[in-house]
Amino acid sequence: YVGSSIPLGTNEVLPKSNLLVYPNPYIQSSNLKVEGLDTIFKFTLFDINGKLIFEREVSTQVIDFYSIVSKGIYFYRIETENKLYNGKLIVE
Repeated sequence: YVGSSIPLGTNEVLPKSNLLVYPNPYIQSSNLKVEGLDTIFKFTLFDINGKLIFEREVSTQVIDFYSIVSKGIYFYRIETENKLYNGKLIVE
């Protein structure tokens, strides 16, 4: 049908999160730290192909998984009771 319009996106601007995941790039001999959450959360790490690499419920701000990952690009998901955060993690 000529003249119809289908929305392809949104102009809604979401507020920036105060969540900080570092160091990024991540160095394999260190711990990953998460700041900005004061609650227990689930941390999930996927490789570039979407394969589950690591999943753990975390009650501290430090995540230790350096013996599991090798150099590359990963994606993480942080889930709290009512929020979901996604991001990219580079491992050197």
